[in-house]
Amino acid sequence: MSVIVCRQKRAANPYYIEGLGINIYSAQELCYAVYHHPLLFTDGFVDGELLEFVREELGMGFAAARLEQRQKSGDRSEELLFQLMQECDYYTTVELNRLRQTFAALKKLPPLEYAKEKADYLAEYKQYGKAIAGYEEILEAADEKKDIQVTKRIWNNLGACYARIF
Repeated sequence: MSVIVCRQKRAANPYYIEGLGINIYSAQELCYAVYHHPLLFTDGFVDGELLEFVREELGMGFAAARLEQRQKSGDRSEELLFQLMQECDYYTTVELNRLRQTFAALKKLPPLEYAKEKADYLAEYKQYGKAIAGYEEILEAADEKKDIQVTKRIWNNLGACYARIF
């Protein structure tokens, strides 16, 4: 059995992750959320607000500066996220490589299938309003492409979300 010791630095002002509906108070919590919910972090998660949180609240100014530099040079958001996770030293290299493979598999999905996976994931975590919005966007795109199979699955999932709300 191994023990991972978390740093004592706890943010006074937490970082809110909308997709999960939670506040993050430490670098370890951030890494945990990314590792266990990768679908929610593939679309440009690393932004100025996150970098400010890392710099000011987590006291990781050097890491934030490196991330800003890489962001300006055009690195993809996922690469910035992996850099941050390496800086936190919470997961092993093997675990980070596994996460990298998960991100790569998600990026290979066709856009409608990826959007469906994300909406399904939100529904699974009882984020029904966000899932419904995702399903409705997919239906609009599927109507344009006349994709009947996708449309059937989405209407089914959309109905299930509405049933769970009511």
